[in-house]
Amino acid sequence: MGNFEIVPAIAVAYGRVVDAEARAQGSPVASNPLAAARYWIAHGARRIHFEEMGIASGLSTIPALLLGCGRKAALQVGGGIRDAKTAHLYLSYGASTLVLRKCLTDPPVFSSITAVVDSERLIMGVDLEEVDDRATFDTLFRGRDAGVTQVLLSGPWYARCVLPYQVAAIRRLQRNGFRVWAAGGLQHPETVRALQKLGLAGVIIGRALHHGALSLDTLSAACQ
Repeated sequence: MGNFEIVPAIAVAYGRVVDAEARAQGSPVASNPLAAARYWIAHGARRIHFEEMGIASGLSTIPALLLGCGRKAALQVGGGIRDAKTAHLYLSYGASTLVLRKCLTDPPVFSSITAVVDSERLIMGVDLEEVDDRATFDTLFRGRDAGVTQVLLSGPWYARCVLPYQVAAIRRLQRNGFRVWAAGGLQHPETVRALQKLGLAGVIIGRALHHGALSLDTLSAACQ
């Protein structure tokens, strides 16, 4: 696979994995997010993506998860990062990378984060349909000017191939100097392989891995 990464995503709310349907179907992923992370690490994951879904309560469980995982894999966090204090907190507890999304539209907050966080540890998250939006690209250019060159491009990526409009979005980002990741609805090895061939840094997959529709072994073999 070279440097191409296949990253299991674990959505967390109030200390639990957000995927009751998968658990009901006998998923190998436990409802305990720390157990889920350890499961994927034991099966070869080099990076884990935690997505905080319950931050509205003001009580994030991410710091405890980061401590529990230790340094056995790179630990990436998205969701609920709305200020420099939260960004610094997650990094201090062991996060390797932060995915910023909502704060991108607030230039003062975004600037406060880039002022205290190494740009190589930040990823800007945007949706596929936003790539043609001028305001979105202005935001991405602001990030690039601050040294942030990684973009997480959220799908859907449901098809067994990468569709022409998706290729166009990827190529536009790459032409402008961005290193691209993909996430959202990935469920076919062929799609993951096609994204690898397009030069992506990696893919972030949640539900399809949790449900067993995809496995790390199958994806690793497809991307050899």
